[in-house]
Amino acid sequence: MYSVDVFDTLLLRKPISERSRFYKAATAFVRICPSHTAPSVASVYAARIEVNRWAYHSIDTLGEDAEVKIMDIFTRQLLLLGLPTELAPLLLVAEIEVEKTVLEPNLRLIRWLRFQRSRHVRVIAISDTSLPGSALQTIMTASPNRARLIACTRAPISG
Repeated sequence: MYSVDVFDTLLLRKPISERSRFYKAATAFVRICPSHTAPSVASVYAARIEVNRWAYHSIDTLGEDAEVKIMDIFTRQLLLLGLPTELAPLLLVAEIEVEKTVLEPNLRLIRWLRFQRSRHVRVIAISDTSLPGSALQTIMTASPNRARLIACTRAPISG
């Protein structure tokens, strides 16, 4: 059996900084946010930077064996912005939209994994990202080479 991490292994990230991705996600969120609640891109971006920094810092400081979950980040981001937490799914939509534009399939690895599957070797995709498994599935199936990607990893993603 082969276990392959989704991010930076099965899907390769274009050289775009995390902060740039956060800004693009903030822009996408403001675009899809209901007009009566839409904050500025700058405030959504600043809140994400602050909440993200706080979330990872608190785990490092406390030394806990905990995970940062993206929906927790989004909930805290919305609270910081004074927006209803019911908008968290829109932040996830924006995040996925950005990830779909900055990730490319690792075709060389995919070909090798497909060969392994042809030999009846089990291949699973895993991830330690803060995104839920359903979001990973969405990103993977949105890939320009999704047929090749899915062909080599027909098992569910855990994340």
